[in-house]
Amino acid sequence: YGVEDTTSSSCGCCPAPWCPTRAESCSSNVDCECLWMTVTGDASTTTSRTTTTTTTTIPRITTTVSAQRINTITYSQNFTVSGTPSDQCTAWEVFRAQLIAQPYTSMTMKGTNNAVGITLTNATVVAAIAQALRTNTTYGPVSLDLYSWAVGVCGSGYEVTSTGSICACNTGYTIRPCIGNWNWGAIDGYTCSASSQTMTLIFQY
Repeated sequence: YGVEDTTSSSCGCCPAPWCPTRAESCSSNVDCECLWMTVTGDASTTTSRTTTTTTTTIPRITTTVSAQRINTITYSQNFTVSGTPSDQCTAWEVFRAQLIAQPYTSMTMKGTNNAVGITLTNATVVAAIAQALRTNTTYGPVSLDLYSWAVGVCGSGYEVTSTGSICACNTGYTIRPCIGNWNWGAIDGYTCSASSQTMTLIFQY
């Protein structure tokens, strides 16, 4: 005959013929301990014990994240009020020569007056500005992202501006280190006879 193992509350989970007096369905992830007793004659008793284990395997999930490499070409120089740039102009010429064709994604103008600055994210326009600076050609003005972007000659070199006017005194973002006088531009300020500041131009690709 079948006898229920009172020491285990989950005996009903065991398969037949164990614990035939309790026929409940097994639930997952539990260990079932059951007892089966067989009586021979009226003097000997044989006891057998078994353990049944139900397991659930959870698939392992692996996630791979690929980081995109970011490259930049940067011009950053200090300018002094009423000073005529010299080393700054040399650095500008080296910078412009580095602007070869690349899959450019943005251009940022920033500096002392505005550490965040302004960023152009139209890839087509960014590439056109880079090419114009490298090849000494005029570009723009192109109105985009609330600014009027342009490249043109001023003094003995080329400038880049967000004001739409080349070689002009106005307020905005203009970098023209090779002008040959103290009107070398400004970051977020008046672009002629500007106060001492750092001006930075970054192309990202």
